[in-house]
Amino acid sequence: MSLSRAGIFTCGTVNVTCTGASLVAKYNVQGSNQQSVNISAPNVTLVNQSDATKTLTLVVDAPASVVLPNSGQPGIDISLGGSVTINSSTAAGTYRGTFNVTVDY
Repeated sequence: MSLSRAGIFTCGTVNVTCTGASLVAKYNVQGSNQQSVNISAPNVTLVNQSDATKTLTLVVDAPASVVLPNSGQPGIDISLGGSVTINSSTAAGTYRGTFNVTVDY
């Protein structure tokens, strides 16, 4: 299953029920007009909230770089999406993790 940076949600697994609203992670980047910035967003380990020994890997989809369209505010919003692989042995439950995003000016 995946959620693109554009917010398109795909739930392609036959034995999985996908419900609820989906939202991409958004970050606002500000700096100098026409400045190119590099973005690093490594994969995220998602931990099952009922059993911490059960994890999934969120393969993050982030832009590698952006050029800032202005100086200071309003900056530019960047969106992060990603995908996880789920199969018949994946434990049911709620999985949570934290993005570690770095913007290099």
